[in-house]
Amino acid sequence: IEVVNMGPEDFMIYYKERKEEKRWIHWIKLVFVSLVAFLGAGFSIMTYNTDVGIDDLFHNMYELIMGETAKGPNLLHFSYTVGLAMGIIIFFNHAGKIKLNDDPTPFEVQMRLYERDVNDTLIIDADRKKEEEDVDS
Repeated sequence: IEVVNMGPEDFMIYYKERKEEKRWIHWIKLVFVSLVAFLGAGFSIMTYNTDVGIDDLFHNMYELIMGETAKGPNLLHFSYTVGLAMGIIIFFNHAGKIKLNDDPTPFEVQMRLYERDVNDTLIIDADRKKEEEDVDS
C-alpha cells in the first residue's frame, strides 16, 4: 500500500477487524432506532403544531375563505401534511434507499465534522503526552 499524505503531518489510522454480530441483534437495534426516530419526530411535529395552534389556524382560514365552519380535516390539513413530508425528504436528501442527488445529507456532514473533531483531539492529546509513533523509523 502506498500512502500519500496531502493533509496535516499528523493523522489517525484505524484498523478494526469486523466483528460479525447475530442477525437478530441487528434487527432489534434497527427496530429500536427506527421507533425512537419515528416517535421522536412525530412528537416534535405534534408539539410544534400545538404550540402555534395550527389546527385553529387552519379552521379559521377555512371559515374565512369558504364562509362556513370546517367539519373535521380539510384541504389545508392535507396540503400541509404532504408539504411537510416533501420538505423532510428534500431536506434530508433521500427517501428510503433512493438518494435524490449526490450531495451529502445534513446528518452525514455533521458526522464528518464530529469525526474530524475527535481525530484532531486525539492527535493533540497524543502530542501533549508525547505518545506519537513515527512510521518512518
